[in-house]
Amino acid sequence: MKTQRITLIILLVVSALLALEFVRSKVMTKPKSEKVEESTEKEEENTVQDTNKTPKVSAADSIAKLYAPSAFKDNQLKIQRVKSADKEKREVLNKLYKEKNLDEFSLELYFRAFKEEKIIEVWARDKNKPAFLLLKTFDICNTSGELGPKRKEGDKQIPEGFYRFTSFNPESQYFLSLKINYPNRSDEILGDTSNIGGEIYVHGDCVTVGCIPITDDKIKELYLMAVDAKAAGQKKIPITIFPLKLTEENFNKLKEKHSDKPQLISLWKGLKDGYLLFNQCKKLPNITITSKGEYICKSGC
Repeated sequence: MKTQRITLIILLVVSALLALEFVRSKVMTKPKSEKVEESTEKEEENTVQDTNKTPKVSAADSIAKLYAPSAFKDNQLKIQRVKSADKEKREVLNKLYKEKNLDEFSLELYFRAFKEEKIIEVWARDKNKPAFLLLKTFDICNTSGELGPKRKEGDKQIPEGFYRFTSFNPESQYFLSLKINYPNRSDEILGDTSNIGGEIYVHGDCVTVGCIPITDDKIKELYLMAVDAKAAGQKKIPITIFPLKLTEENFNKLKEKHSDKPQLISLWKGLKDGYLLFNQCKKLPNITITSKGEYICKSGC
């Protein structure tokens, strides 16, 4: 009984702090419109942050930040499609996590898509473990375009490069979808700046003019995995899209076939380096983008 009273008092104090902070923010700032379930992370590729400044953080802000990930998942599960998917697939996912010795509440993910092989690999790790392990592989049920990057709107190309998911769409035209941050900085440098395109997703159904469809059934699992990772605190969920598995042998074949396209070969070399470095120790490589739009990969081992 004493423990219950203490817990109740703590909850009341937390609620009061959050209520005060909410009122203060309403008075001090004008409300801004937001896209539902849009990731709040800011684009950082071209941003230099002043690390010497220490922002003031209130007690309510700290508490809100602590519980924000679980609030995200709770909000997702209020939406019928996600709720139904979770009811259908949760047991499957829990069994998978258990088989791989993964803690759902400490989950981090990395996705690798291969256009030629038509698969998406989902790699996972616990936050307290250094290396990723292969969690599951999903088939890509349809593709468009050819090997090579997306460079403009309407070219029907699936992008190639190092990306991340930026938002969750639980009410997608294609059932459920995860938005990819195409165009990234490399695409902006090398693509058609007047009409580079966008709106690239991993989604359900089996139609595409540049996205990655994996059917309604499989997107349920993949989407929920991403929700679990975000709810566990992963701010950025990376996805790399490759033309194919870039072994040295496959890369040499591409070089020979496309010897008259040096920019394309340069892109694939950067992707190959990232592919091989990850394979070495199952840790994410460090990626930078040059002023020419080239990827430079350094080992994360």
